Amino acid sequence: MKSRNLQRMTLIAMIAAVLFQPPAAKAGTEPDILLPECDVLIDAGHGGVDGGTSHGSLLEKHINLEISKYLYEELTRRKMKAALNRTSDYALSDDNHWLGSRSRHLRDLAQRKGLADLLKPKMFVSIHTNWAAGPRDSGPYVLYNKKSEDGRSLAVSIQQNLNKLYGTEARSPVRGRTYYILNRVEQPSVIVEAGFISNPRDRSWLNSKHKQKQIAASIADGIEQFIKKTQQTKELEALAGFEDSPRKKGRPYYERRGYITWDGPRNHSKRIALTFDDGPDEKETEQILDVLQKHQVKATFFIVGKQAEKHPELVLREANEGHELANHTYSHKYFTKNITEREIRDEIEDNQKLIFSITGKMTTYFRPPAGIYNEKIVNATLKAGHRMVLWSWNQETLDWDLPGSHTIANHVVKNAKGGDIVLLHDRVTGKSQTIAALDQLIPTLKEQGYTFVTLSEMLKRSPSEGTPMK
Repeated sequence: MKSRNLQRMTLIAMIAAVLFQPPAAKAGTEPDILLPECDVLIDAGHGGVDGGTSHGSLLEKHINLEISKYLYEELTRRKMKAALNRTSDYALSDDNHWLGSRSRHLRDLAQRKGLADLLKPKMFVSIHTNWAAGPRDSGPYVLYNKKSEDGRSLAVSIQQNLNKLYGTEARSPVRGRTYYILNRVEQPSVIVEAGFISNPRDRSWLNSKHKQKQIAASIADGIEQFIKKTQQTKELEALAGFEDSPRKKGRPYYERRGYITWDGPRNHSKRIALTFDDGPDEKETEQILDVLQKHQVKATFFIVGKQAEKHPELVLREANEGHELANHTYSHKYFTKNITEREIRDEIEDNQKLIFSITGKMTTYFRPPAGIYNEKIVNATLKAGHRMVLWSWNQETLDWDLPGSHTIANHVVKNAKGGDIVLLHDRVTGKSQTIAALDQLIPTLKEQGYTFVTLSEMLKRSPSEGTPMK
């Protein structure tokens, strides 16, 4: 059994090596079988004896394969390194002689995971077609593993681009709780349900080569956007010196010691804290305050000092209407590797002095731009008399990316849990969609029994507990 499995894996490795043409070994060395660097492993769902869902003679397995092929071509055209786990109509379970299970379905899923383990792609994208008992359900759904923040971000990017194609702006990606692939593939992974074979319009699209190419291109757009966002995050982290930073101790280290807060108490109390970064803005902040006032909701505003200097009247309004004021630096400077602890403290303390001069209130909480943190930033925050508060990983709305007001609202509502700290923005590039989203999500969550609180109410700390800067 082991010998046959080794032969099979060797054959796969040889095919992959030829397909991607890895660099030749240096002279005088004995090369091992080289596996290609792979950005995206495309999983063409079903195949062979497993036709998937169907409508008459139209089978899901054929639709999945065609879209997957077009996706491979599109990614390759964009200079991304892609791999496709089947190129014709056969069942991957036929290749699995190593699992020892009588279940063909389990052998099929295990083989797909095995190929991911072998190639170690940067992401795993599984292409499928949906079905419903009636013809009304339509459009794309992207599923992700709720434990993977990168998986969710990938799903959001793909869903947004498919929404543009299908006209389903209000749709958010879905947490796939029990799916074998999502729970077992180590890399960021998503299942793309490209449309409903049971819906007449979707079915015509799924069976059209032109539309299949458009669907593949939309998925590729989402993948490309995800890669760019990931690269930007890595660049910011490199600037902050994360590669040699004690941040490697991880979230539990900072959270247990109270140095950084991500969530409020996860108890039975259904309380949520809305937080807004980057303002004030003369239009967006004012409209957000109007919406909060209409719904009688209090929130926390992480203020940028330079913006406060431009619009002190909005900072004063925030304070007078019972909202909490928090610190988001004076200049919204990204804290790079070479910045000193003194410079970080100056950003925090100068902003605190400014806010105090406008409102007579001290800031207690600090959030660094982009959520970047390391030991130096944590130490400077504590010495400046502040507590660092980031946001709940399940409540990063990406509203700054303008995904649509329905998408923002649906994300907050679907992921809502007691103790959530929601990340929103009251100043973005372009026309804000956050204002309309608030008008949707606040009444919906109130109907579900949630209440909205400031950070101090959530974390039970007095807003005036900070020490004035001298």
